[in-house]
Amino acid sequence: MVRRLVIVLVMVALLLQNMFVQEKASAESFMFPSVAAGETHTLFLMPDGKVKGVGYNNNRQVGYGTSSTVTTPTDLGLKDIRQVAAGTMSSYAVNQAGEVYVWGFNGNGELGTGNTSTISTPTKNPNLTNIVQISVGSNFAVALVKDGTLRAWGNNGSGQLGNGTTSSSLVPIMVPGITGVKKIAAGSNHVVALLNDGTVRVWGFNIIGQLGLGHINNVLSPTQLSSLSNIRDISARGHQSYAILNNHTVRAWGDNSYGQLGIGSTTQATSPVLISGLSDVFSIAPGNEYAIAVLQNGKVKVWGENSNYQLGLSSTGNQLTPADILMDDILFAAGGMSSSFLVTKNYDVFGMGLNSNYQLGLGDYTNRNIPTKINLQVMTVPLQARGYFDHNFVAAGAMSNSSFFYLNGDLLATGGNTSGQLGLGDTTTKLIPLLLSNMSGIKQLASSNSHTLVLMEDGTVKAWGSNSSGQLGLGDPTIRKIPTTITDLTGVKQLAAGGSHSIALMEDGTVKGWGSNSSSQLGLGDPNDRSIPTTITGLTGVKQLVAGSSHTLALMEDGTVKAWGSNSSGQLGLGN
Repeated sequence: MVRRLVIVLVMVALLLQNMFVQEKASAESFMFPSVAAGETHTLFLMPDGKVKGVGYNNNRQVGYGTSSTVTTPTDLGLKDIRQVAAGTMSSYAVNQAGEVYVWGFNGNGELGTGNTSTISTPTKNPNLTNIVQISVGSNFAVALVKDGTLRAWGNNGSGQLGNGTTSSSLVPIMVPGITGVKKIAAGSNHVVALLNDGTVRVWGFNIIGQLGLGHINNVLSPTQLSSLSNIRDISARGHQSYAILNNHTVRAWGDNSYGQLGIGSTTQATSPVLISGLSDVFSIAPGNEYAIAVLQNGKVKVWGENSNYQLGLSSTGNQLTPADILMDDILFAAGGMSSSFLVTKNYDVFGMGLNSNYQLGLGDYTNRNIPTKINLQVMTVPLQARGYFDHNFVAAGAMSNSSFFYLNGDLLATGGNTSGQLGLGDTTTKLIPLLLSNMSGIKQLASSNSHTLVLMEDGTVKAWGSNSSGQLGLGDPTIRKIPTTITDLTGVKQLAAGGSHSIALMEDGTVKGWGSNSSSQLGLGDPNDRSIPTTITGLTGVKQLVAGSSHTLALMEDGTVKAWGSNSSGQLGLGN
């Protein structure tokens, strides 16, 4: 009976641990905003995976079935959606299975259905499967497939389909010569693609230099933008493009008629130009002739055209350099033709700018010159696990409010940080996921309420956070605010982080422990703390470890279980 109870308790503990350190097949390391703004209509991705639409509906772009303007956000009958996208007068939704629903104007084949017929309500496109992301231009669209290739369809008069011709296509066709794509961004008639290696490819319309290649000739096939490397994110709209570097600065190029490049003038740029004074940028949301930057601290900067107050500034003059608006705790933004949206850490939505077609979702047609709260909330998972690339995970401290995302080789952290457990070099709480430097090649992450351990692919271990009991294994009790390698600890197979103690399963089946030992949770036969990894004698043949607040469990290769440490609540399952 006791043995059964122990096995049940271990199974529950292992399940709980998997909730805190859960490997995914893949995830995307970008925030695809839960708001998509077209020219005169808007789509909202709701917390339950449904979609609401609002605004001008003359070409059924809202998806409500009739041509009547939809004056308040209205459910469109979709479910399990994870991304929405809006073209000028067309709309798209990608569900969790990678299927795509399309509706609205289709005069150029931008819906990819094989004809040019308008579609009144969301309809599944059988020509698109396994889709990760869709980005939409004026009258064409491009999709990222889970294998890292691209499909494009619609108008191709400027080579925006990237197939080496200017022949349009009513159905999705493969974009040749490009693989390993991480993200795509479509402008009016051009495309920017970010690859997994941090380089950028561009193609399409280039009369204003929006491809950044230093000339103004259209390009019919994906071409490397050799002046850029170490890029972490891209965005495009209208005739301008943006890239965020790994150091969180921004380069911009293309049309600058309204100051939308943010470089202090209206001079066009045919090559990427640094936006001076703009740093710590998390994401860029371009509007048609303006841009919104969300910073890592949740603040916002805006620049470009402001004729309809789309920047949220008190005056309507164009803004040639990034300016602050009085909004805090912003997770992401979305820009439209002349309407803008901000989403807070609580997933509340604020709209500003043009509203003549009810597109702000406020129930009236009055423009807004300041961010105004909309009566809805959007999807509550800003970093949406996709399930497409290997060796990614989401992890959370078992007894804390800290979270980690390992996405396509990048480790991001957010939440509580009082002991430096996020590894970002400080002890400030973070409201949005921020990147840790030089942390690729991670195999596993284990996090407690105040310290973090990472197992690298080479079997070494990095540790950071609280260290009052030596739980970082570094030989001292000094806190570490950045990842620090535990010397002389190699050949590790698995890690477990308890309240203030750490456990490592070695490749040879032995176990090492360090940190707090006041309840004998290290299994060393005494109650003395250890500040360096210490082998637990007599314990071999271990298959998996779990660490509680002050106790430890080991699943053995023969299916039996061993337990030690605190037992004040019967957590060892020993019947007492």
